[in-house]
Amino acid sequence: MKLLIEARERSIAVAVKTGNKVINSRSWEDEEGLSVTLLDNIDKILKDSKLSLKDLTKVEVETSETGFSTRRIIEAVAGTVRLCLEKNL
Repeated sequence: MKLLIEARERSIAVAVKTGNKVINSRSWEDEEGLSVTLLDNIDKILKDSKLSLKDLTKVEVETSETGFSTRRIIEAVAGTVRLCLEKNL
């Protein structure tokens, strides 16, 4: 199962997928406090899907035409999730 984080201009989306099937997803417009909003939405999507970080095997990021700060924040959050997966936290 993988976590996909997408940013298209000001639109941010997170999805939990297994293969090509979307298990659950959330999307919103970029706003101040993106890192907190992103983490909250990742937690909500996992909780709504009755999953935990340990159920994920991969984290992917897709961005296009996104501001530098937004892309950096998304990559940092994805990196943190990847680290948790590697360390089994």
